[in-house]
Amino acid sequence: MKFSGLLNEFRIRNGLSQTELANSCDLSKSYISKLESGKRRPPKREIVEKLSENLSLSDAEKQSFYYYAGLIPPTFNQQEINQAFTIYSSIKTLVPITDMDIDSLLASFTKYLDDTNAR
Repeated sequence: MKFSGLLNEFRIRNGLSQTELANSCDLSKSYISKLESGKRRPPKREIVEKLSENLSLSDAEKQSFYYYAGLIPPTFNQQEINQAFTIYSSIKTLVPITDMDIDSLLASFTKYLDDTNAR
C-alpha cells in the first residue's frame, strides 16, 4: 500500500469527491488528484493533519496514514532496530544529516524499508 492508494480508499469510503475533499482542506482538486495518482510525493505534516481530520480517520487509520506519508516510523523489534542503526550509519556517511530535516530522513528511511521489503 502507498499513501496515494490509502488517500483514495479513505476518500471514497467517506463518499467524498476529490473536489469536496480539496475544498474541505483548502486545497485544489488538482493537488488531491496528483496525490491519489502518485504524481506528487506525500504531503507535509500540516496537510496530512487536514486530510486526516476531514476524512474522519480512526487512530489506527491515522497511524497508517502518517506512516505511509513518511511522517512516523513503524514499530520496530530489536533485530529491526539493529538493522535500522546499520542503515542509518550507512546513510549518514552518504548524506550529511544536518542538511536534512527529520521528516525527510524518516521518509527516506521508510521508502528504503518499503523497497527492501518489496524484494
